Amino acid sequence: MLKLRLNFLSILKNVTVQTFIVSIFVVIINIVTGIITARSMGATGRGEQAALLMLPQLLAYCLTLGLPTSITFNIKKNPNLSRSLVTFTLIFAFGLGVVATLIGILIIPFLFEGYAGRVIVSAQYLMIFSITYLIGIVLTGILKARDNFKLFNRWRYIEPIIILMSLLILYFSNNISPLTAALSYILPSLPMFLIIFIYILREYRVSFNNFVDSSKRVTSYGIRSYGIDLVTNLSGKLDQVLIAAFLNSTAIGLYVISLSLSKMIGIIHNSIVTVLFPRMLTMDKKQMIDTTLVITRITLVAILIIDIILFFLSPFVIELLYGPSFKQADIILKFLIFEVLFSGCAVILSQPFMSLNKPGAITTLQVLSMIINLLLLWLLVPKYGLLGAGIATLLSSILKFLTVVICYPVILKTPLPRFYMNKSDILYLKKIIINR
Repeated sequence: MLKLRLNFLSILKNVTVQTFIVSIFVVIINIVTGIITARSMGATGRGEQAALLMLPQLLAYCLTLGLPTSITFNIKKNPNLSRSLVTFTLIFAFGLGVVATLIGILIIPFLFEGYAGRVIVSAQYLMIFSITYLIGIVLTGILKARDNFKLFNRWRYIEPIIILMSLLILYFSNNISPLTAALSYILPSLPMFLIIFIYILREYRVSFNNFVDSSKRVTSYGIRSYGIDLVTNLSGKLDQVLIAAFLNSTAIGLYVISLSLSKMIGIIHNSIVTVLFPRMLTMDKKQMIDTTLVITRITLVAILIIDIILFFLSPFVIELLYGPSFKQADIILKFLIFEVLFSGCAVILSQPFMSLNKPGAITTLQVLSMIINLLLLWLLVPKYGLLGAGIATLLSSILKFLTVVICYPVILKTPLPRFYMNKSDILYLKKIIINR
């Protein structure tokens, strides 16, 4: 009994499991906050709120230029340059955030042409937060490089707790609206952002020594890995933009709540990738690939089982959580849960390429798959609505998965990955988790 307890404690101390637990907690809170806003404002109000929040995050992710992954890689590989690496990256991220803000202000009137004037003006004002979003993404990359997952996870769970408290105050005071709800999602991120920003500046004092060399290292790796970061971060955002452009706010509301439920499954992939990439930088090539493939196989089977169960229960789950007015979201949820399966496994399979400093070819393939996704959305959403969005998203995620698989024999010179599990996979995973 004592040995079992010690094993359990050792598992809880593992950063992968901690990150996974925090991810579950965060997604549950996000679902609760989504229920509050959905039941308070209905599908149309929830869609307007999503429109207000959409572009600050979207453009921030669009203009990262691979900085989050690059700063993690370069700090690990060049610790002697860490101060100048961090200095350049934060300055560059601020500049990119300003560019994102200006682009958003200019395109919002055209993108949200069918929306009320108050929604358009509010969305333009909120674009200023693209700066904090973009710098925040970079800060998480620096925390990963330091293996400081304790602070990283703390940031992730404190913010949604404050969001939940803010929404409850608005709900019980009858002051909840698309704008106040949007501000409740944005403003709570600022306190932890400032705390971590100050912490990073204390750990990495501003330094312009070797600044040019550091800038070349960060931008070189960043541009080559940019496509993977872009595809990963935008997979659930570009579709929202096109739905906003072609359909109405009600459709966005239905799509957003389906997306939040599918993210409950995606936490498995996200938790693994968050910890896997920094740790793999210290592995040799064979260990790196073996570890990735074992984790991919086990993850694939686990999520497939969850997807099958949710496929049949989705109508009851949606009505129970969000009410009968959201029943139409069931059709898109059935596609999104399987999209998460393929896109998440593609992200895990991409990690060896990132760690071996070979992101270029796979980046190109991922960007092509994203372009195909955009074309499919452009063609199918106007004609088939949410059904078209689901078909387009699922097909593009399958393509993304297949392109990464093909890159293993072509670029890494290894056999095609095996995706069926055996006993050795279970034993290997247990060894990794318990650190034995």
